[in-house]
This record gives sequence, structure tokens and C-alpha cells, in this order.
Amino acid sequence: MAGEGDVAFFFRNVLMASAAGMFGELCTIPIDTSKVRQQIQKVEPGQAPKYSGMFGTIKTIAAEEGTMALWSGLSPGLQRQFLNSGLRIGLYVPVRNIICGPMKPGENPTLLQKIAAGLATGAIGISVANPTDLVKIRMQG
Repeated sequence: MAGEGDVAFFFRNVLMASAAGMFGELCTIPIDTSKVRQQIQKVEPGQAPKYSGMFGTIKTIAAEEGTMALWSGLSPGLQRQFLNSGLRIGLYVPVRNIICGPMKPGENPTLLQKIAAGLATGAIGISVANPTDLVKIRMQG
């Protein structure tokens, strides 16, 4: 935005990225719950698994536990997305500027510098958000 300072730009990016990540989590958590249930189920040899396929698992969970059970772990999932998405996107420009140093107007960072900035901010974001992912998975199982 015109006349926007660096701090306002940073917080706007963090909040927009966090909101987008949280919306994605809200839309996909039933699929993630289905995946987690299939991964942690124990099947004895010769027995049919309780959960089979994404839609079959969703149907079984909704029938046995109610539809809201598909959103188990939503709260830590939203916290994870707020932290991970916000930090990955929000820190990208400052970290890229640290890696590149001062650049002339119109000069762009190299592909390698962009990759390094993306790797660094991705590592920071997931390192901070990882504990919430563990809580989410425990709540889904």
C-alpha cells in the first residue's frame, strides 16, 4: 500500500498469510482427521480395517461419533497455521533482505538467494509451529 512503512507491511503480510492458512485448515481438517485415523488404526491379520479410504473413514467417523468429530484438533490446527503461515510469509522479505544486503532500485535477488530465504523462513515457521501439530494429531486420534 502506498506510504506503508516496513512495520505495517510486515504485520499486514503476517496477518494475511495467517488468515489464509487458517482458512485452509478449516476447510481441510476433516480430510486430515480421516488421514490420521487411517494411519493410527491397528488391524489384526485377517481382519478388515475399521477405516478404509478417505470418504469411508469420514462416513464412519460421522456415523459413530457425530459430524463434529471430523473437526477434532481444529484449535491447535488453527494455531499451527497462524504461526507457520504467518512466520513463513511474514519473515520472507526481512530474511531475504538480510541475505541479499542492500539492493539498488529495480535490482532483484538471485534465484539462490530467494531459495535460501524461503528455506530459512520455512524452517523458522515449522520449528515454532511443530508442537501445535503434535497436539492436533493427538486430538484427532
